[in-house]
Amino acid sequence: MTLAEFVNEFRFKYDAASNGGPDIDDYEMSLMLTQAVKDITEMAINTYESSEESRRLMAGLLKYHECEISAEDDKSIHILKYKVSLPNKLIAIIREVPKLDNCTESPEVVVAKMDEVNSLLNNPFKKPNKRKVLKLERNKGFITVYSAEKLVTYTITYVAEIDPIIIADLEDDLSIEGLSDENETTLPAFIHSKIVDVAVVKAIMATRSNTIQK
Repeated sequence: MTLAEFVNEFRFKYDAASNGGPDIDDYEMSLMLTQAVKDITEMAINTYESSEESRRLMAGLLKYHECEISAEDDKSIHILKYKVSLPNKLIAIIREVPKLDNCTESPEVVVAKMDEVNSLLNNPFKKPNKRKVLKLERNKGFITVYSAEKLVTYTITYVAEIDPIIIADLEDDLSIEGLSDENETTLPAFIHSKIVDVAVVKAIMATRSNTIQK
């Protein structure tokens, strides 16, 4: 859909479903459409393995990134420790493929929590080996990887943040996620009507509870 088609379909469905609800302005409509995209994307990530529609949607969203790796000294452990950088605007990692020196197969990535790292590293049955590495999620910018062998590469398949749908240039210093100029969606056409449907439901709920914030 073009932005004009998004507007027309939204207004038609909103007017039909809201039973005389209050008017929705350009900013409010853009806000609802953008939140609908986030909800649909999150659902696709969560149902990627079980839903054909989710796999179709995700096919156009997946990106590939070879992470930057830097070794970290930690004399308190007898294992290799690495800082692995993540791409900007990442919202979900779908697949991780570490490559270890002198290992032909990619090891399993085991997610560790902060309060269990030490016990895992000291457990002979759970500590890293040629078949697995431990990953500690630190923040959105990087992860820590513990490995028994030299970490050569770390490649991820991921989903990045999607820019908002803005149906017209916003005025009065309004913005959505830092953007104020009109902006079309990059999501495929087969999901556009569903975006409108979800956005209309959100708009009705928001106007009834008076929760739209500017």
